[in-house]
Amino acid sequence: MNTNEKNLINGYIYYYDQNLLAGDIVLTSANTATSKAIRLGTQSEFSHVMMMINKCAYVHAIANGVESGNIQREIFDKPEYMQVLRLKNREKYALSLEQVIKKVTHDIAKPYSVPNAINAKFKIPFNFNTLETKRYCSQLVALAYKEANIDLVKNPNHCTPEEILQSGLLEKINIKLTDITSSEIHPLYKLSLLEPNPLILHNQQIREAIIEVQKITSNSYLSFYDIDNFLVKNKNFDETITYIFLQKGYFDFPQKIKEANPYRYGNQHEFKDFIDKNYGIKDRKFLIQQLKEMSSNMLLKHKEDLEMVKHAQKKFGNLHFIQKRLNYINVYAKCITHY
Repeated sequence: MNTNEKNLINGYIYYYDQNLLAGDIVLTSANTATSKAIRLGTQSEFSHVMMMINKCAYVHAIANGVESGNIQREIFDKPEYMQVLRLKNREKYALSLEQVIKKVTHDIAKPYSVPNAINAKFKIPFNFNTLETKRYCSQLVALAYKEANIDLVKNPNHCTPEEILQSGLLEKINIKLTDITSSEIHPLYKLSLLEPNPLILHNQQIREAIIEVQKITSNSYLSFYDIDNFLVKNKNFDETITYIFLQKGYFDFPQKIKEANPYRYGNQHEFKDFIDKNYGIKDRKFLIQQLKEMSSNMLLKHKEDLEMVKHAQKKFGNLHFIQKRLNYINVYAKCITHY
């Protein structure tokens, strides 16, 4: 799997909605030395594991830590380098899957565990670093399912992509990847892949802020989604934690992406003017459809966050951090709902 910095001459993308669902597991590989080493060391066909939290957003553990991303922005070296797995009898596990998604999103911004990733194959019964504070890709997914009492593998703390692939509880789902050079792909879609990915910067902001928060609170277990509850019991940290996130630029993110992509996140007039000046009516229709699909998927995630923050606000009063989070979510929602 490659990021959008890759030259778009070669590669394959997940071009249109093919019914990916929350809880789906995505196994990937890449033509990199790291990927090849992981596949060789773990005797796995794939080197990386991600989990979908809605139709286009996923969560995974990489060297930077646990982060979220958009599957439609990923570029794969070969079509066989992506395999989707889905829980058998998925309808039966509807409530359990809600727990799975909640667990995996709760791990966002936790650091990556290199020793535990290496130990996934050997399964030495030694805690190289506290399992509650660090994650690697296979472990992140397996433990999320374990939270809902779904045992994908024998040992979720030490498992490989291959073990997840061979899980008897999962079935393969056929997904088509489209060659980036194909005429089937709209030129504007290719153009969008070359745009800077705002999520990369935003993930970095969250990661850096969490590291500072963990230091000042002397709590290495604290994750991003723990902060609201932590502040309820430790209100004296409210202003300091709010200031840290302000300094990192976290709360400015909705405005920054709007400024960087006015046609994508601005108002209807900005969108229409941009398309009319650079393209045509046909392209406008294509982009509207594309952005509607994107915004509906993004709103699912932000709706969950909004409900969580509103609950915290109602129950625990007007903490500065919670107020800022509430405003952030509302502004972001407005950016993605005007299509």
